[in-house]
Amino acid sequence: MPSYGLKPNVVCYNTLLKGLCSAERWEEAEELLAEMFDKDCPLDDVTFNILVDFVCQNGLVYRVIELLEQMLEHGCMPDVITYTTVINGFCKEGLIDEAVMLLKSMPSCGCKPNTISYTIVLKGLCSAERWVDAEELMSQMIQQGCLPNPVTFNTLINFLCKKGSVQQAIELLKQMLVNGCSPDLVSYSTVIDGLGKAGKTDEAMELLNVMVNKGMSPNTIIYSSIACALSREGRVNKVIQLFDSIQDATIRTDAVLYNAVISSLCKRGEADRAIEFFAYMISSGCMPNESTYTILIRGLASEGFLKEAQELLSELCSRGALRKHLMRHFGVV
Repeated sequence: MPSYGLKPNVVCYNTLLKGLCSAERWEEAEELLAEMFDKDCPLDDVTFNILVDFVCQNGLVYRVIELLEQMLEHGCMPDVITYTTVINGFCKEGLIDEAVMLLKSMPSCGCKPNTISYTIVLKGLCSAERWVDAEELMSQMIQQGCLPNPVTFNTLINFLCKKGSVQQAIELLKQMLVNGCSPDLVSYSTVIDGLGKAGKTDEAMELLNVMVNKGMSPNTIIYSSIACALSREGRVNKVIQLFDSIQDATIRTDAVLYNAVISSLCKRGEADRAIEFFAYMISSGCMPNESTYTILIRGLASEGFLKEAQELLSELCSRGALRKHLMRHFGVV
């Protein structure tokens, strides 16, 4: 540009700087930054946010304080994007206390945290299994007038279901409505799966009905969760009733759904019922895939039916329906 008598401005430099950072060419990015200083090109908020994002994404959070100090030296004030990026960087590195401190210091620096800022810290606290701190922060968030969104609630619901606190997760579903936030597909899916794994299959089915009555369409994941839970309880007839009630033809013929049930039955040591369900799968118009056959062969082998498993394997391999090398680690071949 200078050879044409044109002087690059901060927008030009920022565009190139972002490209270099995206390509992880940090040394060249630093050289470009030095050139901006030499050419007296004023750095702006965008310049620093690009740099802050890069160092945080690449685990270089120790460089962040230096960058924030440089921002102030150049008359640039960190905004909510800057702080949120740093908070995310801290959480990725497991520096949860530092993330919490920075979040709480934002208002005194003239910057109000937004929903994303809070959600990132809440996720970090959940990852560190600090539920009491997460609850407290959630209360503070609402008190400060920052309303949680579905992602915020789903972050907490997911954590509670993973630790087996499904009842608390259900309470959060209710809180969502109180705070003007409607549970979405992820919210219901997570709680339904949690209920199923906790042995509360009937409650999971009740929640499925609540969801359907609200006009929401369950997906394969939700049906698989309930089907697996029913299979673990030996309620195969109930699974068939559930599958027969599915209106969406795409879901009804999804092999993933049937494979989940066949796998559950095999794990229960009920290979005979798994084979019966396999027949139901075909009669329902769903084509088995490689995973289906793999699950069945493994189920037969684990129950001591090695001859039958080997015969089935040989037959499927001869048809090209199964790759023989996939079965070696099952001890069938």
